[in-house]
Formats: sequence, structure tokens, C-alpha cells
Amino acid sequence: MNFSTMNKARRQALLREHDLGAPLSPEDFAYRLLSLELRLEGIEGCLAETAGGNTSKEVN
Repeated sequence: MNFSTMNKARRQALLREHDLGAPLSPEDFAYRLLSLELRLEGIEGCLAETAGGNTSKEVN
């Protein structure tokens, strides 16, 4: 998604949709970053199970 071409009202609406309408405290930022990391690890684990341990190049 290219945010630079999006108009200001749409960018602000998008930020509000993700509860980012106001700056996060350092603690809240850390919690969100950790949450994102844990979700990505979960997705990677699911993909690895689906692929049966094969790399993406080996899966058809």
C-alpha cells in the first residue's frame, strides 16, 4: 500500500481503524510490536506445517 498517494482523510481513517489515531506510548508501541512478532511466528509455523517442512521452492 502506497501511503504517499493516499489523501490525508483516508490515511487518518486508516490509522483510526487500527487504533493509531493518537501517538502510542513507548510501552504500547512495544506491546504492539511484540504482538505482531508473535502473530508472524504463528503464521510461519502454520506455513511450515502446511509445506511439510519443504522450502517454498519445493512446494508446487
